[in-house]
Amino acid sequence: MHIGIDFGARTAGNTVVCERRGSLFRFHRCAKDEDGDTWLRACVDELRPKAIYIDAPLSLPDAYFGRGTDHFTAWPIAKPRI
Repeated sequence: MHIGIDFGARTAGNTVVCERRGSLFRFHRCAKDEDGDTWLRACVDELRPKAIYIDAPLSLPDAYFGRGTDHFTAWPIAKPRI
């Protein structure tokens, strides 16, 4: 079994684990105001996955490429082409 982790703010309640068993997916979410780090450790200990995949940004700000200093600029999401 494999899991994917989407990290959120520590107490925001938006840290999520997606568990994959065969072709089935199950989602686990940390409750708002709960310590996400403690919750995540307990979740991983309980699930005991063979592999853990961690989210990564789909794009990086210009500062990562030597263009400016803002590492946290939000990038607009492109509208889907229909």
